Amino acid sequence: MYKKIMIVGFIVTATLSIMSLNTAPKKVILDEPTEKIYTQYCSSCHGEKVEAFVDRVWKHGKTKPELVASITNGYNDMGMPTWKGILSPKDIDKLADLIIENLAGVEQYKFENKPKSNIFVSEGITIKLDTIATGLESPWGFAQLPNKDYLISDRKGKLYLVDQKRNKTEITGIPEVMAKGQGGLLDIALHPKFAENGWVYMSYSKFKMDGSTTLTSTGIVRGKIKNNMWVESQELFESLPYTKTFHHFGSRITFDKKGFMFFSVGERGMEKVFPQETDNDNGKIHRLHDDGTVPKDNPFVGKDPAK
Repeated sequence: MYKKIMIVGFIVTATLSIMSLNTAPKKVILDEPTEKIYTQYCSSCHGEKVEAFVDRVWKHGKTKPELVASITNGYNDMGMPTWKGILSPKDIDKLADLIIENLAGVEQYKFENKPKSNIFVSEGITIKLDTIATGLESPWGFAQLPNKDYLISDRKGKLYLVDQKRNKTEITGIPEVMAKGQGGLLDIALHPKFAENGWVYMSYSKFKMDGSTTLTSTGIVRGKIKNNMWVESQELFESLPYTKTFHHFGSRITFDKKGFMFFSVGERGMEKVFPQETDNDNGKIHRLHDDGTVPKDNPFVGKDPAK
């Protein structure tokens, strides 16, 4: 089913890139200003300002030895590259000092005073903020149904239906996801003729076991929601090959005016390999019919080694 489906062979800018590794130097950096190193090699994933970056949960610790170890050795499966051999030990040490220095000012990002109104005026634009749902861990996808209810995906592997009274109901029976790293339940999209056929499309991180090793992939499914249950589920796509990483899955879904489905698949942390080759599904934008079949006019149909 998945043969000959790729339509582009370039790096997908819509998917996350791994700390600008394409521009990472091949030799050790010596005595660059620390802020410049952070901006050039860290900010693409961790935010433009190191002051804001420090305001987070530190899974691997925030003492100087822990920071130096994290920067030096990385966590490749989770998207953090190894900087040993790229940055000098001196520069890694200075980066750790910079982070610790800014940790001291993290309190500036804790706001005690709540806004008195949900209406905000900025540069002539009036914006009204409204709370659709609460109690979500990592909301990722969002779709509004014709009756004005909402579907919201939580990356942890939950799909919710929220009615106009803000009542939140979990939809049961969705595919099992790998909710680890950047993986989980991802995007939601409605079929252009949803009011007629009821099809809902979702992207998610698939997984399988190879002995004791977990391998992951990006999957696309469609199904219908009846009585708060996911039914008539159909798997339309899985990206190949599976990898050992837990980041850069993609994947947004959209439809054009002709009814073709487009979706992105991340390069899975191999940005120098997968996007440039057509013999794999990763690091690309794909185009399918709404039922998952391959359009005959896709650019790489019949062109080996394209899948």
